[in-house]
Amino acid sequence: MAVIWAQLVINGQKNGVHPFVVPIRDRTTMKTYPGVFIGDCGSKFGNHGIDNGFIGFKNYKIPFDNILDRVSGVDANGNFRAIENNLDKRHGLYMGPLSLGRSFITMNPVGSTFNALNIALKYSCVRRQFEAPNKKEETLIIDYPLIRFRLMPLIAQAFIFYNVGSEIMKKYDHNSKELLKEKSKLVLELHSISAAAKARVSWFCLDTIGQCRHLLGGHGYSSYSRLGRLYFDHDVNTTWEGDNNMLLFQSSKYVLKEMHRCRQKPNPYSILNFVNEVRLYLSRTLSCLKHGPSKVFLIFKTTRKSMSEDY
Repeated sequence: MAVIWAQLVINGQKNGVHPFVVPIRDRTTMKTYPGVFIGDCGSKFGNHGIDNGFIGFKNYKIPFDNILDRVSGVDANGNFRAIENNLDKRHGLYMGPLSLGRSFITMNPVGSTFNALNIALKYSCVRRQFEAPNKKEETLIIDYPLIRFRLMPLIAQAFIFYNVGSEIMKKYDHNSKELLKEKSKLVLELHSISAAAKARVSWFCLDTIGQCRHLLGGHGYSSYSRLGRLYFDHDVNTTWEGDNNMLLFQSSKYVLKEMHRCRQKPNPYSILNFVNEVRLYLSRTLSCLKHGPSKVFLIFKTTRKSMSEDY
């Protein structure tokens, strides 16, 4: 069995992509049914433990009830029905559970990044290069400020992004039952958060693994460093579950719409409601600049306390 996403066309009218349960192999012989053709996509840069293939159909029929129709489908009379008439919103309901994949990508690849940083840090602590004044041994490269400047911020950011991924996974778990409700706004909100985080984290992880390779110099180019495998295994995270550039575009679209709504009618439950509050806090702080640093510090303490109580 396979779940196939395909365009649902009724009397020449396209009604969007829908999931269908499709039998593709004979259970006895394990050969594909007539009208079904499959194949392997061949070798890849990385992730060689995962097989990727293609599937196609020609004049292939499936039973009427094989459409997964919780959101929309076809009634007994052959007419299209849906719990949400807007095509974009209906598509969002179907795509809502896919936020889980993007949520995984915001957390799991950070493990590979920690692995690369561990390799680079240990290498820096044992690799010596160039003579040190008044010392018999050459200088450890970790003692050079440039190496620390390149390495330490990456370690700090990796911990931050790991926590970001953990929080997004918690948010998905806590709200998973709400994602398929037609009036729920959590679908768009979680999609926007997971899309932006997935793009930012996957790019960071890829760049960090590359930086670790560069830090090892020629040794980093060796297969024994494992950094090449880590790099190519992670590279696909920037494109699967959505191309990063397109995901950022979708998040930006949601942010602009939500900011417009919040400015017209503040919503205390919106993730962007803080924009109005930050504007208020900044105006209060800037108005007190003429009273000197002590007054500004007092306003800062009051603002921080207020924000901590609100959130």
